[in-house]
Amino acid sequence: MEFDRTIERPSTLSPRTQSEAPRRKEWIPKHPIAKLAMVWTIAQLLLVAIFEGIVISIHNTEIAQQQAVLLPTTAGSDADIVMRNSYAIRVYEALLIASQVFQLLLALDAVWHASFTQLASAAAFSFGTMGYSAIAYYQGATLTKQYDDITTLFANSGVALHQTHIWDIVVLVTFVLFCTGWVFICIKLYRVFGWSVFKQLGADIQVRERLKLYHVYMVLLKVDVFFFIGFSAQFIALVLSNTGNPMDSVIHGCVAFPLTIGLLLVAFYAVTLESFWLMMLTLLGLSGGIGYIVSKLYDAATNVEKYIGSRNSLIFFETITLLLCITTFVIAFLNYRNFGKGLKEQLRGRGQNGRAVEASYRMEDAHGRY
Repeated sequence: MEFDRTIERPSTLSPRTQSEAPRRKEWIPKHPIAKLAMVWTIAQLLLVAIFEGIVISIHNTEIAQQQAVLLPTTAGSDADIVMRNSYAIRVYEALLIASQVFQLLLALDAVWHASFTQLASAAAFSFGTMGYSAIAYYQGATLTKQYDDITTLFANSGVALHQTHIWDIVVLVTFVLFCTGWVFICIKLYRVFGWSVFKQLGADIQVRERLKLYHVYMVLLKVDVFFFIGFSAQFIALVLSNTGNPMDSVIHGCVAFPLTIGLLLVAFYAVTLESFWLMMLTLLGLSGGIGYIVSKLYDAATNVEKYIGSRNSLIFFETITLLLCITTFVIAFLNYRNFGKGLKEQLRGRGQNGRAVEASYRMEDAHGRY
């Protein structure tokens, strides 16, 4: 047997190398579908980043052509509205690239920790970014739809509209293909990751339900980070930057970003330490965040002039952020109800997830269950 030969044959590796070898292996899963998931998310990042880079380059050229025709503009004029809408598209495209970096981290972490909840969240996130790319396409396609005089002016000046439409479609098709692949990967890894959790925690249904709530909570916190920061970045770049007072952007940036990261760190330690006071602070902070997002959502829906160029995107982000805040609040409270029931000790006693996952993968391979 291979196990017996390993015992009989002395290792030629140094003690340091022997201790590091298992940790190196943990970074690359044994199961072929898990490896496919890693390759899939890296390929998605690279292709979307390349295509979006091309879109940004072409759109920058288009902006320069539009500026040559329309500048200088008067605040609130048709030309000003068209240019602000055009500038906003560039921010949308940059956010799409940032979203792929976030999805890469989310998907890789899901594979390394054999978390199907997180893997499904990464797949859902991919569908969400596909919808966001559709918003960017729509804004580019309808840039001058309501301004016939601007359309005529561009036509007479030889400035083509929506010069990125071919590459925008390429991006959308790319998302469709990768989202389809994520559905396949999730279906295949559902059983594998479920078996891994079973091997680590056993058949206790209550323990597994508590672990599931814990994983959902952790995934929500990670997704909250992206949408909170994405909303704040757009609000600063597309709304506050046009108020004429640069201090508004500085103050919002210095307050919103630290508070967001701080609250999410408190929320993380509230559950991992099972701290009553940290959880109360988390629920209070989430309540404040829900109120803030509702006020901004109402402002964006009613104050059209203030949100020129950013209204569609901000409403999209604010709606998702609001839903995430409400969901995080509910799941945080459910996790609080599990305090003192042994999950903290069970999580500490699980050891390194990588070795347990690798054992599960080898067992899956041995039985051909993939």
